[in-house]
Amino acid sequence: MNHVCRVIHADEIHRKGIKGRGVTATVMDSGICGHPDYADRVVCFRDFVGHRSGFYDDASHGSHVTGILGGNGALSGGKYCGVAPECDLIHLKVLNGEGTGKTEDAIQAMDWVIRNKDKFNIRVLNISAGAPEDASQEDGRQLLKWVEKVWDAGVVVVAAAGNRGPGRGSITIPGTCPKVITVGFCDEEEAGIIPAGVPPPTACASRRSRLRAAGLPLAAICALPDVPTARKAVHPWPLPWSPGRYVCFCPCSPG
Repeated sequence: MNHVCRVIHADEIHRKGIKGRGVTATVMDSGICGHPDYADRVVCFRDFVGHRSGFYDDASHGSHVTGILGGNGALSGGKYCGVAPECDLIHLKVLNGEGTGKTEDAIQAMDWVIRNKDKFNIRVLNISAGAPEDASQEDGRQLLKWVEKVWDAGVVVVAAAGNRGPGRGSITIPGTCPKVITVGFCDEEEAGIIPAGVPPPTACASRRSRLRAAGLPLAAICALPDVPTARKAVHPWPLPWSPGRYVCFCPCSPG
């Protein structure tokens, strides 16, 4: 994360004192561990899979994503600091230990966000999951319907483009929603807004909401016992950086 923060200039933002304080980011994923890099800033944890009350992450994915977005690097002396290290965090567990989930659980989580956005000052929702290729058309329609409801309620939704690209039609739902900010990955020198002349990987992807973030294997928070950090090198991790940067620049993020 130390290299990542330099690549996306988050280190410059942090030096100005802009770290996401006063803003709440919500993550829909596989859960979180009680990691000291962010545990005291988790204002709510809801489990839509196992309906448990305490923190847990049986896939490790959600803890890693949350650390990239909002970890403060406490256990590493700041080395593995996230992009918005002072933001408040909410985690909605919708994925099981195998990293899969049910449409109805995701819908319940998004409904929860809409009903609680004012109570917790939720400004951004990070969705690092996507509907599988064999998802039914009705499941896809329902997911798109609800992610639009979240956006229309005033919460910025940042969704993953998925791991099936870069061919046409490879973006997964809900990243195909024309309203949300859909993030794919690329090499460092290609990062930014996708040029207007480049055809979208899906017919319904809005050009204004398509971003490419530099995708790099990185070391950040891990949910495994006695392993404070882990290097995730199989897939790049550009998505959580984007909502982290947005959180830092929200109007209600002081100073």
